[in-house]
Amino acid sequence: MAIWSTQIRLTAPVNIAVGEVDMHTVQISWDEVEHATSYGVLVYEVNGAEPIRCEHSEMIEVEITGLCANQCYDVAVIAYYDKEEKHIESEPSEKINLQTLSPKLGQIESIQATAIG
Repeated sequence: MAIWSTQIRLTAPVNIAVGEVDMHTVQISWDEVEHATSYGVLVYEVNGAEPIRCEHSEMIEVEITGLCANQCYDVAVIAYYDKEEKHIESEPSEKINLQTLSPKLGQIESIQATAIG
């Protein structure tokens, strides 16, 4: 009886693209990676060595919210395979750079009310 061993290798995601951008939100998409079951989108401060957050997605796109206005970020994507008690991850994609929008002159970005008395 022959025993077959399958080694799954994931390539780094490619064609990382920035979609819609506003002051606090950005949409990121990429090409599907063969055998990937999910993805992690790593968000870095510009030239940062460690990610400041990671968003997970089972699709080839993600919306990242809660970002600071008029701020530059680097973004990379990792492909994951999580099945049959195996966890495999790809190398991160090349980082792309993006910038959130800045408020328009006279635009109120947020307001907070406090009760007195």
